[in-house]
Amino acid sequence: MQSDITESRGEPLLKVQQLVKLFSLRRGKKVLTAVNQVSFAVWPGETLALVGESGSGKTTIGRCVLQTLPVTAGEIWFDGHNITQMSQRDLRPLRAGMQVVFQDPLDSLNPKMQVGTIIDEPLREHFPLTPPERLAQVLLAMNRVGLEQDIVHAYPGQLTPSQQQRVAIARAIASKPKLIVLDEPTSSLDPLIRSEILHLLIDLQREFGISYLLISHDLVSVRHIAHRIAVMYLGEIVELGPI
Repeated sequence: MQSDITESRGEPLLKVQQLVKLFSLRRGKKVLTAVNQVSFAVWPGETLALVGESGSGKTTIGRCVLQTLPVTAGEIWFDGHNITQMSQRDLRPLRAGMQVVFQDPLDSLNPKMQVGTIIDEPLREHFPLTPPERLAQVLLAMNRVGLEQDIVHAYPGQLTPSQQQRVAIARAIASKPKLIVLDEPTSSLDPLIRSEILHLLIDLQREFGISYLLISHDLVSVRHIAHRIAVMYLGEIVELGPI
């Protein structure tokens, strides 16, 4: 368990207020309430874990935070901006500050792209850097997550599960984000690799002050990395507090 991060550190980096997400089923004849009046905040350098059974709304919240899924009602504030009221064009400058690491690294990495190109993706998208400058940042990110530079031209399928998830993390930190959504980042890994990845994430948070929104059902991992926990049930937060 990490030490507590208190609200005395100033304004939250992420603030979710009365979030609602509905899905239309059966050609609009039925509505599913995936998220219902959810509110929480994440402070700089803090890890908040969203836990709950499958279908409780955890991943839907993560997608709404990343604005890959539009909200039905409520507001999401990131770094002082109400991103639920921003166009995709206006939101683009903020996207470098919000990254994601998914559950299965092999599924989330393009099998036809080399490691260096994968990690370079957010740099090409968000920063006016020259190719040599981007390569330097790619190699720096690889080094920070414990990857050897000689795999820069390798493909995901040639890597071990540990290397694959480290590539995903390197891609996430390459743009120097303020927030990373961790969507079950260790659930597909064996216990030894899971521990290594959790320690890496903690080290990166301490070094760079990154905030994590951790989506997980693994309470052992949650207790190890999170500062606070929000328990979800049927689209609502039923308990929120420190670990």
